[in-house]
Amino acid sequence: MPSQTRILPLLLRDALSRCRSIQAKSLFNPREPLRSSAIALGLILFFVLLQVFGPEYFQYATLKLYANWFTPQAVSLYSIEIEPGNVQVRKGSDQLVMARLIGFDSGPVQLYSRRENSPSWDKNPMDPQKGSNQFGFLFLDINEKVRYYAQSGNVRSGEFSIAVSDTARVEKIDLTYNFPGYTGLPVRKEEDGGEIAALKDTRVDVQAQTSIDAASARILLQDGSAIPMRKVGEKQFVWSG
Repeated sequence: MPSQTRILPLLLRDALSRCRSIQAKSLFNPREPLRSSAIALGLILFFVLLQVFGPEYFQYATLKLYANWFTPQAVSLYSIEIEPGNVQVRKGSDQLVMARLIGFDSGPVQLYSRRENSPSWDKNPMDPQKGSNQFGFLFLDINEKVRYYAQSGNVRSGEFSIAVSDTARVEKIDLTYNFPGYTGLPVRKEEDGGEIAALKDTRVDVQAQTSIDAASARILLQDGSAIPMRKVGEKQFVWSG
């Protein structure tokens, strides 16, 4: 035991003397941290550039990889955008529906629609638009609510609806021309007219008939002003001037 206690200080003194002769620079390259930092920074910059300017599938893959961290669910790479989506139109009118393919360029595109009183979905091909990845379909004479969506392959758009409102529209306009006395012209009636062209001081009686009963009606002039008409009966309005 005493011999061991005497040799330990000698070992420590010898180890310290040998360590003093070792230079720290000889243990590692002083440029190595700078080189490693530059490589790491370059990799990060390359990754960011790929996210901004790279192909869509790379961005989509990255989003899928980190979706659970940042977003509850990754957005699909392929989709179909619909215009106008949910819309309300006047009863009996037409409506154009456009579908735009996002992330892929394929066809054909089918439009599925179901009218309010129909038990099944109708399938119609959409017409491709020249020079673009858009497809169109025209609904004609819409008289009831329509639900619709577009599908191309396994990609399907959201479901939208076309609501119908039974708004009043002018079905007929009758004009009566009362020419000034100096002309000697008789009263002239013009059925289902619209444009008024007469001599100065001519009194024109306008009678309009609407498709459904309405509370009021107006005559719109070319300068943007409006003249209210007088209601004389169900779906009947008149104005004299």
